[in-house]
Amino acid sequence: MRLASLAVLSCVGCEFFAGTNEPWPLEASTGGETTAPDTNPVGDVCPTTTLGHKPHTRIANLKFQGYKANGTSVIAPQGDLATISLCDYFNPNGKNGNYKLLHLTGAARWCGPCSVETSGISGYDGTRNGPGIAANLAPLGVVFLQVVFESEKFGTPATVNDLQIWMTGHQSNFASVIDPGPTALHDFTDAHILPINVDIDLRSMEILNATTGASPSLEDDLKGLLTTLSNTPPMKN
Repeated sequence: MRLASLAVLSCVGCEFFAGTNEPWPLEASTGGETTAPDTNPVGDVCPTTTLGHKPHTRIANLKFQGYKANGTSVIAPQGDLATISLCDYFNPNGKNGNYKLLHLTGAARWCGPCSVETSGISGYDGTRNGPGIAANLAPLGVVFLQVVFESEKFGTPATVNDLQIWMTGHQSNFASVIDPGPTALHDFTDAHILPINVDIDLRSMEILNATTGASPSLEDDLKGLLTTLSNTPPMKN
């Protein structure tokens, strides 16, 4: 049912910090909360069984702080941070908007392939070269969430300023968050290859793919997953 892993345009041998996704203390000036409920906006409780980090398990309700966007409009990353959790997109019965598939990606400011992938998603690489993958796929129910966890210096945890610089530089039009370490996405790669990409069935929070490297065919890959989802029932409890 699942696509094969891709590891192209990747950064091999790039290590990052292991750890858990516990809320971190933020400076008072950054604003935002450090906790979020384990329900989606319409009250559905996120799954807590069969959790893991490999395909055919469910991803836990990871919680971050960052800036929201809807996939179509460019936002200015400023002001208070918002709390964003994976459960925000959980959509078991179609009542939580049009969310069908979540593409979760982990990036670092020093990572060139991460920049290539982010530019493709936003459609901006110094000029607006097109609507980008996020805008193209938003009407189909695909949502993007990017986690920035290291600064432009390898091994240095990201700050809110790093997140703002990254989003501004790529004109990000999709939700982007900070995870200043230890990163919650560490378990999704053993080879220390970036970017990290995890595709999640939002009907059940099942991990469909966990790959590393910037795929040159990301949009087609995600369309293929949508076709598969339309012909496959969600993971059972």
